[in-house]
Amino acid sequence: MDLQGRWTPGMFDDRVTIALGINNVTDEDPPGCFTCGLNNFDPTTYDAPGRFGYIRFSYRQ
Repeated sequence: MDLQGRWTPGMFDDRVTIALGINNVTDEDPPGCFTCGLNNFDPTTYDAPGRFGYIRFSYRQ
């Protein structure tokens, strides 16, 4: 499960957006893959195991 919250402050005429998010909130491992070599998960479908947080600032001209 992934979560993201975004905020667009009105004082910047809706040009600035700030986003906070967490990927893999529950910290679940991807399903095992027996033909994927040493990774034991399919890197073309899933990111590396574990929780990941981020902050994003966007500006539109």
